[in-house]
Amino acid sequence: MSAFAGVESERHLCFQLSNNSTSVIKEVFGGVLQSQVKCLTCNGEKIRCEEMMDLILDVENASDMLDSLQQFVQADLLEGDNACFCERCDSKKPAAMTSNICSPPNILTVALRRFYGSTGRKISKDFPFPETFDMRPFMSQPHGPAIKYNLYAVLVHSG
Repeated sequence: MSAFAGVESERHLCFQLSNNSTSVIKEVFGGVLQSQVKCLTCNGEKIRCEEMMDLILDVENASDMLDSLQQFVQADLLEGDNACFCERCDSKKPAAMTSNICSPPNILTVALRRFYGSTGRKISKDFPFPETFDMRPFMSQPHGPAIKYNLYAVLVHSG
């Protein structure tokens, strides 16, 4: 069995998750998030798919929502203490981890992570977001017809 056969079955699972809605809430707000870890030594991949009800974006190092989305889908280098165990290499190896949307929700809810790590201090800065945007560039399949979202509401928490 090829090491990539498991990757294809995980991709199939992603699409199964997106088709197994059990409630109206999941049908409206549910999507599927895909995480991929790729060994930088042997190029072996591990893909995990999970249901999502919202998309949590960082505010601290982004200039706006689209910048934060771009950072969300960029690969993170996992090395040293953060290296991942590679089944093919049978040891911990440096890896690249990416996350993206496998199946977008009908209605996207975005939550902004506005607090510093362990200190809990709130990040207070302007964080613009567009009235419309295309989710397609942030998808696991970035080429294809546009997936447009229109801003409907903003909830600002104070306190």
